[in-house]
Amino acid sequence: MNTVCGGLTPIAMAVGGILAEFIAIKYIVLTCFVLSGMTIIPLGFVKKFKHFINYNPDFQTLEDII
Repeated sequence: MNTVCGGLTPIAMAVGGILAEFIAIKYIVLTCFVLSGMTIIPLGFVKKFKHFINYNPDFQTLEDII
């Protein structure tokens, strides 16, 4: 995952720089925040994802979350 993020960082910086030439940075940050929220909030309603996040290795096995 680190390789993917590291490889995409220069591309994201270039795209962000180009967008910043035409759009105010506060709107770019706001748009990214809203898109992140729209991606993450629905995961809170997925039952399997909740079990994954609340995994406790002291009381559960990996089979419980798979």
